[in-house]
Amino acid sequence: MNKFLGQSISILLALLISAGALAGCGNDDEGGKTASTAKASAGQIEQAGQLAMIRAHQIASESLYEKGQVAKSAKHAGHPVEEVFFALSRTLRSKDAALTADLRTALKRPNDVIYAREPAAKLKTAYKDAGREVERAEATLVPEAMRDTTAFRAQVIANLLETVHHEYSEAVVNGTLKMELEYQDAWGALKVADARFAAARAEFGDQASEIERNLHELNHLLPGVEPPARLATPEAVGVAVDGAVAALNEVAQAR
Repeated sequence: MNKFLGQSISILLALLISAGALAGCGNDDEGGKTASTAKASAGQIEQAGQLAMIRAHQIASESLYEKGQVAKSAKHAGHPVEEVFFALSRTLRSKDAALTADLRTALKRPNDVIYAREPAAKLKTAYKDAGREVERAEATLVPEAMRDTTAFRAQVIANLLETVHHEYSEAVVNGTLKMELEYQDAWGALKVADARFAAARAEFGDQASEIERNLHELNHLLPGVEPPARLATPEAVGVAVDGAVAALNEVAQAR
């Protein structure tokens, strides 16, 4: 081997080693992305928001059942199958067909409990069982490295609050309650957003107080599963939602 050829090979080997080291940056010991660099796509945020709405329907259904409003409870129990499952089933089935079938079965079970007029405790258990399948579905659709980030948590809460405004705007038109079920959808989505915010509040830093203030206002405007006598305007709900979402977006962009 001549001198110049030997030098060229040495340089090439050094470049290859350097490129390999750079490629390894940002990866964990197992070769995957770290939580700090993983970003969920808009589609994954939307899917997580849809799955979160399953819990929103369940909260409304459970609350109405406890109040003896069986027919309304059954309608909310049916929405996860009719709306959310239908929207996600094709994507989920392509990833895990068995899980898809298990989720559908678990989502249908609460309606069986309601129609049989079984005790409220059994409905709560059915919803807990469904919740476990929903968690499995979210884990299948959104990798853990993405789910376990502050940005993801903030974006899902923002998605839920935008749903609150959308559903409320359909429910209340010109100061009149047109669709009570949509009001209850909005209320349920707010309850889920509240719970998710409470669980992640410490991660949201300086924006936490602003988010909390707007959530407090939304809870004043939507005080319970049954619409109040004096309805807030969709515009008032929108102002509070926009304030919270702006702060949540600040959190997501900073992480």
